[in-house]
Amino acid sequence: MDTRPVRHPGATSKPRTFAKLASHAAPHALAHIDLYARLGLSSSASGADIKIAYRALILRLHPDRNAHPAGQELVNEGVTAEEINEAWEVLGDGDRRQTYDAARRAHLAASRPQAHAYAVSLSLDLFEPHFVSSTSAFPSGTADDPEPEFYTHPCRCSSQFKITREQLEAGVEVVGCEGCSERCRVEYEVVEDEA
Repeated sequence: MDTRPVRHPGATSKPRTFAKLASHAAPHALAHIDLYARLGLSSSASGADIKIAYRALILRLHPDRNAHPAGQELVNEGVTAEEINEAWEVLGDGDRRQTYDAARRAHLAASRPQAHAYAVSLSLDLFEPHFVSSTSAFPSGTADDPEPEFYTHPCRCSSQFKITREQLEAGVEVVGCEGCSERCRVEYEVVEDEA
């Protein structure tokens, strides 16, 4: 059997090698993954920055260089050449990058909790105040600080909704349960301190 390389018309005299791409996934299928973070970049990075970061990381992961501390750091963090190649495959191509960026923005917007998306509206008066003293946290009663540090209300999942004094001062109205995905709107009035 002849194992000599076949020459195609128009081929250059120099042999070329091609790295196999790790993934052929559509850019929108990767929207839940931050490919920019894989390369240590922000989403505003230029094409040249992406290329430089890709080459530097892939060299650090090269088996002949893995003995180098920088390459070993990546291995210890669980970063693989396949993940770096996957990021390059999408971000290194202008059209695929645009598709990925649009899908990523849509994914992030959809995963953000909506301020109006809550199941129930409760008065702060129904929440139990929790005062924190220098020695312990205890519900209701008298404390060194007349203002409660936080308030809790039971959720249907047996966990609780919790809103802190800092959240109240910042104007937060919707809080999530600590044990499930339920959200509630806390109704309260802001009273200005008289100085």
